[in-house]
Amino acid sequence: LSIMFLDVLISLSIQNIIVFIAWVIMTMLFFFINMSSIIDKKIHVIYLRSYKY
Repeated sequence: LSIMFLDVLISLSIQNIIVFIAWVIMTMLFFFINMSSIIDKKIHVIYLRSYKY
């Protein structure tokens, strides 16, 4: 996916700044979704342990 964006970034001359900003935003969203899913799993594990006992 990022290779495709880099190819578009190199081939386009007018809209390369917009494509680069969109690529950075998508990368940041990917990392934020991963961090939130990891935090969410830890919270669920804590809740499940507290409900069992």
